[in-house]
Amino acid sequence: MSYLWRRWRDQITPAGKVLVGGVCLAAVGGISVELPIYQIFCALCLVLGLAEITGVFCYPFVELTAEFPDRAVVGEPVSGAVTIRNRSRWRPIFDLSVGFMGLPRSVEQLDADRTVRFLAPSESVRVTVTVRFARRGLCELPPLRAFSTFPFNLVRTGQRRLAVKPVLVLPAFPSLTRVDVPLRSLYQPGGAALTAKVGESL
Repeated sequence: MSYLWRRWRDQITPAGKVLVGGVCLAAVGGISVELPIYQIFCALCLVLGLAEITGVFCYPFVELTAEFPDRAVVGEPVSGAVTIRNRSRWRPIFDLSVGFMGLPRSVEQLDADRTVRFLAPSESVRVTVTVRFARRGLCELPPLRAFSTFPFNLVRTGQRRLAVKPVLVLPAFPSLTRVDVPLRSLYQPGGAALTAKVGESL
């Protein structure tokens, strides 16, 4: 059950989940092969199967290196630099993305939909991954993953992962632009200066 859940969460894109839902609805209504909805069921299954097969033949072989800050502030975006290198010498990669799968609820990736449309063989590209933390403390991030959604943006192919060091999230402190400190007057009526030294009289 955990394998199916991880596959549903990590391998299927939001568009793919909509397609799977359509397949399930068509399967319920397609009791007879003579009904039009049965033909819709077959067409949706064909599209999903074609996406899976194409993903196998266009599997991305990449190498990842990343530089992430070790500290962040609650509510403020923090970015890390990720370098992706295509390890293949003859096959390009299409629709390549990097991101975190299974993030805690207190962490949000702000650029999860960013995609590198084309990466030539043996070439490298540098991208940024931006996250935002909603809770302070030491946050353990899941491994960073590179994947391709080619050709229909229905499934994610690619299992290359990179461990990321924990991030210490600090509380947010508002900056002080002005400080008002009440001061007592240094002079008393008549012009004599006030003093705080012991033994002196006014």
